[in-house]
Amino acid sequence: MIKSYVITIDEIDNPTKAAEIFKKELEGITLLSNTLGIVSTHSDAVYSGVYDAICKASPFPLTGITCGSQIANGQIGAYIFSITLLTGDNFHFVCGHTESISESKKDGAILSKERYLSLRADMSEIPNLALMYTPFAENRFTGEYIDAITAVSPELPMFGGVASSKSTYDDPDGNPQNGNLTLCGGEIFTDSAVIVLISGDFAPKFFVSSFTEDAFLAENIGVVTKCDKNKLKEINCVNATDFLKKFGFDENIESSYSDINEGLMAVTFVLDCGIDCEFDCGDDCDVANHVLSRAPVEINDKEVVCAGIIKEGAHISIAMSTPTAVIDTATEMIDNIISTGGATALIYSCSGRQVGLYTKPMEELEMFNERLTGKVNYSAVYTGGEICPTCVNEHRANNNEHNQTLVACVLV
Repeated sequence: MIKSYVITIDEIDNPTKAAEIFKKELEGITLLSNTLGIVSTHSDAVYSGVYDAICKASPFPLTGITCGSQIANGQIGAYIFSITLLTGDNFHFVCGHTESISESKKDGAILSKERYLSLRADMSEIPNLALMYTPFAENRFTGEYIDAITAVSPELPMFGGVASSKSTYDDPDGNPQNGNLTLCGGEIFTDSAVIVLISGDFAPKFFVSSFTEDAFLAENIGVVTKCDKNKLKEINCVNATDFLKKFGFDENIESSYSDINEGLMAVTFVLDCGIDCEFDCGDDCDVANHVLSRAPVEINDKEVVCAGIIKEGAHISIAMSTPTAVIDTATEMIDNIISTGGATALIYSCSGRQVGLYTKPMEELEMFNERLTGKVNYSAVYTGGEICPTCVNEHRANNNEHNQTLVACVLV
């Protein structure tokens, strides 16, 4: 079986001190044959040298992303370095990263597929879980990376998050450093996806939750009849921008991806793909949730640009993150996690949900702390996007990227 521990380090400026805290935390932990550390931290901990110092002090590899606020080991805050430690004798993993997606002549989907295949070749065991961490960037479609791997290994469930953090450090030219970083084995990346393949005597359970009924502004307004990657072009065979005008959407609205974290585009499209699902969902189907949330980032006269790939044939609704919706879905998620009896959970929540809490931005994390701390080894992290299957059965995992969504992977 896999044992898990969560280590938190509240020093992100002083590398020497942080490494000392890490070593002291390890003293009370018995490491088994194979150990992996999954990191969630603010980007300042990377640029200060803390991540490098901890990696050098660690007897096992560390991989993960930079993030916003989080709850880990009973500590809540933005400036925390957390490590979810997985260790076991019948536990095997390989991890690696793609080439730079922007610098390569190949697109991100091909790079992800090739890196996955090379990692798979290095692993004698059959993986039963893949973790993926991707950079938060415009015109980079995490969904394409996911689809490329799923096409090769359709039965493999994928889980993870999209890096999202604001650095207070400047580059040599005086510009803010890119805070959206993926991390792998001591290396730091602004434009590479990280992939971890894991096998062991555990069964991952997945949960996806986005909106409650009261959060919907307009339900089932139409069907997506034309789209191109993350561009919504037609609803019910009508230009999407023209169609949405009757719901209060205006042309020439534009927001950068980073602005999403500031809540400038709070309205979300909810796509129900279940009507035309390729799965025969029944009692043997885990998750069985076919809903995808997509945040719009630009509306022009030709199309609506979203922060995730659009699915043709999906039924579309309009919703908005509200405090009630965030707390109710978090409550549902906590109940689901506890019901599994699992001892380990990775939890990722969209930073847009934190914005939806308005004057109580830590309320969701406080709920996790109140109900899960001491019962489950977990970390709950705010990310720029979430990766989780919406449906899993014996033969295939319907892996997807999400916006404005809360996802969890429980190791049972």
